[in-house]
Amino acid sequence: MAENSWPFNEGDGASVDQVRWQKMAAAFSPSGVIGKATDNALSVAQNLSSQLPRTVDVQPGKAFVKGFCYESDAAVTLQFFENPDMNPRIDLVVLELDMSKGIVRLATVKGSPASTPLPPSLTQELGGVWQIAIAECTIASSATSVSTIYDQRVFIGNSLPQVHSDLGRTMMGTPGDIVYARDSVGGEAVWGYAGNGGWSPISNLGPTRKYRPELHGLATQDGIQATGHFQWVGSNMCWVTANLQNVSGRDLRNGTTPLSVSLPYSPRGGITQLMNVMLYRDNGSADSLILHNGNAWTGGWNLAWMSFPNTDWGTYWLQTFPKDANLWLTGLIEMDLFHEGNS
Repeated sequence: MAENSWPFNEGDGASVDQVRWQKMAAAFSPSGVIGKATDNALSVAQNLSSQLPRTVDVQPGKAFVKGFCYESDAAVTLQFFENPDMNPRIDLVVLELDMSKGIVRLATVKGSPASTPLPPSLTQELGGVWQIAIAECTIASSATSVSTIYDQRVFIGNSLPQVHSDLGRTMMGTPGDIVYARDSVGGEAVWGYAGNGGWSPISNLGPTRKYRPELHGLATQDGIQATGHFQWVGSNMCWVTANLQNVSGRDLRNGTTPLSVSLPYSPRGGITQLMNVMLYRDNGSADSLILHNGNAWTGGWNLAWMSFPNTDWGTYWLQTFPKDANLWLTGLIEMDLFHEGNS
């Protein structure tokens, strides 16, 4: 068994090549853009002035890639390959460390067209090529410009690495990694990486997140006022509340179709989960009062079906949303961020 140590002024430790340097320096910090999530460093945007099609500009900035530094002092323009396929394609803008060439450079990685495209995998080989994602760029069929840009920068140099977009797409993690994530609409959360599952939010930071719940089973959402809140309270666990009001002036139904309320994420399947739900109406007259407590059932879809005992608005499953009534739904749900499906 050999023992080695470095760097030193004398002895074996005095010989430090780039391989030895990487083994040591990669432990100093995770890879990422040096700065904060509010910085413009290495941000990617459309290049509208270029004569070339499908180009983006990457702003100046500094980064650390698996033990090696990168710095640019001017914007760098990159061009993507054309997409002759009928389906869209997601390409990556990356910082690429190439140990054989001794350089770190901005580059593009071409994805595969699909009806629902996914970003290509990153190459991450210790001692070889190591890529980190800067942005995802969607290239539509025969497009001459980039359709959408999804920020994938990871910021370092703070108490926790910071991410400017939702995780779970191209960022590779190591079990035990914890990052601060801020998405494009300002939502903040602490995420953790599990060896058995990948990335999931551990807890939201700041105010609760908002979403607009929909009442599924109806032909239209006209006449429904709705608001919803959710908050991650643990790994894969999310608290959800939704309020819906029928302001259409009439009962809403679609034959005998059961009505369900949409959730912000899909719950895990293979197990039934319950939420509390209340159907309430009181517009001042004695015969208008409705007050029913029931359950909302979910599992495997981003919907919760509602049932009430002994109601006039459906046998078992709620089929009618009465005029002027309110639906209030709340509960703690195990979501399916780990894509466990019905297992």
